[in-house]
Amino acid sequence: MKRLFVVLVLGVCCSIAFAVKPLSSQAQVSLLTCSPCNEAIYTKFGHSSIRIADPEHNFDIVFNYGVFSFSQPRFIPRFIKGETDYELGIENTSFFLEIYRLRGSLVEEQILNLNAEERENLWQALMENYEPKNRYYRYNFVFDNCATRPYQMIENCCNETLFWDIDSIKTTYRTLFAEKLGYNTWGCFGVDILIGSEADKPIGFQKEKFFLPSYLNQFAQKAYIGKEQRPLVKANRSYPSLEEEQTSLPFIASPIAVCCLVLLLVALITVYERWKSIRLKWLDSLLFILAGICGTIIFYLMAFSQHPLVDYNYNILWLNPLLIIVGIAAWVKPRKWLSVAHIINMLLIAVVFLLCALGIQAFHVAFLPLIAMLLLRSLSYVGRR
Repeated sequence: MKRLFVVLVLGVCCSIAFAVKPLSSQAQVSLLTCSPCNEAIYTKFGHSSIRIADPEHNFDIVFNYGVFSFSQPRFIPRFIKGETDYELGIENTSFFLEIYRLRGSLVEEQILNLNAEERENLWQALMENYEPKNRYYRYNFVFDNCATRPYQMIENCCNETLFWDIDSIKTTYRTLFAEKLGYNTWGCFGVDILIGSEADKPIGFQKEKFFLPSYLNQFAQKAYIGKEQRPLVKANRSYPSLEEEQTSLPFIASPIAVCCLVLLLVALITVYERWKSIRLKWLDSLLFILAGICGTIIFYLMAFSQHPLVDYNYNILWLNPLLIIVGIAAWVKPRKWLSVAHIINMLLIAVVFLLCALGIQAFHVAFLPLIAMLLLRSLSYVGRR
């Protein structure tokens, strides 16, 4: 909140000081790319901003499309539904660089090879974007964020076509998330639960990757303007960060290891039940209610969220909201309808394996022990009948 207040104050002061002044011939425009850090899950994807420095007019500022505040009313529910509004902020460059230095982020600066008219086009467009009626925008993680906005502004300011040196390497959004989060991490585990089959559709044209600042940086380095192939980037600088202690999650605490251990524990308990001819109702109640709660969250996102990648999420087949009823019913006497519910659960799990085999949706490896655990408990219940 303190940083947001400072940003807003600096922004107001900056806009008053130079809102209508055209840039001088000494002005310089840069694309800033901040490397990922470990503060929060959203910082693991990096950040992009536009720097404009004009020594003749004595200002050096950063246009930052990533300003938001957790104190906004209903921030978490709105974020889940995809209704979060971000805004364009203006920050003093030295302040911006110091913030990311303290975070442990390396800041790479690409000084853009724009002519005077293109620099002025960008400057005027940014200042127009900063007007109170224009500065807020509906944030979308993959299609409209702190990296896609700068690239669009830069592309629009060029007098000639900006070519991005297309590559043909196919990937998916799910793969890109795993690349930044680390596959065997709880962050990637959680994301893989929430995103659906749309995240597994192949993407190849690099602009689809521009939601990640590192890819915008990479392709900007090879981009060129017009038929004369004027390079977009004419020089590079970097601003080192504080040495951040890299902490890696021990394998025993990783999703794959934990989920395998949970499966092993549940399997041993199931064997013990068969040996003692007993049924531990609390175990089925706990497992199926938790699975049903997760399924309810998935259903809510599929039905109400505006996030683009949460539709058609087939995790809902094994994390079915109706499993809450199965979990509660574990405490009642064995009933025929409950056996039918467990049989349906087994059939749905079989469909999950089929979808995985057909490549319709990728499922995190750590899901497999959990799916096997639910299958085992359903088999155990039906087998006791």
